[in-house]
Amino acid sequence: VMGEFVRGEAQVLLNASGMLAPHVKAGKVKAPLLVMTGADDPFVPPDAVSKFEAEMKAAGADDVFLMLNCGPRADAVMPSSERRIEMGDLILCELSPSVAGQYVQICRTISVGDPAPATLDKYALLVAAMRKGISRVKPGAPMGAVCMAIDDHLSAAGYAQYSRPPFIRRRGHGLGGGTYAPGDVAVDNDTILEPDMFFVVHPNQFLPETGYMMCGEPVLVTKTGVEIVSKRRASLLVVHGSDA
Repeated sequence: VMGEFVRGEAQVLLNASGMLAPHVKAGKVKAPLLVMTGADDPFVPPDAVSKFEAEMKAAGADDVFLMLNCGPRADAVMPSSERRIEMGDLILCELSPSVAGQYVQICRTISVGDPAPATLDKYALLVAAMRKGISRVKPGAPMGAVCMAIDDHLSAAGYAQYSRPPFIRRRGHGLGGGTYAPGDVAVDNDTILEPDMFFVVHPNQFLPETGYMMCGEPVLVTKTGVEIVSKRRASLLVVHGSDA
């Protein structure tokens, strides 16, 4: 099957709990590949996963990183579990696909069933804070100013104590090489923004009334300001049983 995958004869390859030893040459990935490996699989140690990821990227495969969990209230993003989704849950999602080696990221929160009024209100607060931060993105501005605008908006709403560690450390991060450059969206980042810098702004936040919620958009620094590259902007999404 792997031979057919490499030659492009297979339309898709699914590998569930299998050994990771493809030995694919650079530029030879021709079909979509879905690989699922258990974190505690004794036959596939972490170093094998790392080598597999590096080899597949070198061969031209795009990578997708996903953080996903749900519950009625979360203190932070937690590992996914076998717990069934229930009405009243909030689904937290950080989706980070790559295309031709370039990562992009969005952060979203989804309410299973009609959200509580407090959830609607506080999510709108987070989106407004994100917009404040994005409005500071322009050539010549320090990255720290983006974070400070978000923190100031939330502090003005009465959440100053939740706008610093241990509740929050950064408000986004670079999407450059290895997802580091131009660094974290943090108050102490003095990096001066330049055209073509690419990063995500996400004021993901714990609030006492709602728990942890996520919103975030990828932004590109242009010659005159900023471009939000996502087509659909963050809002509190709602799904019901009939939507499943």
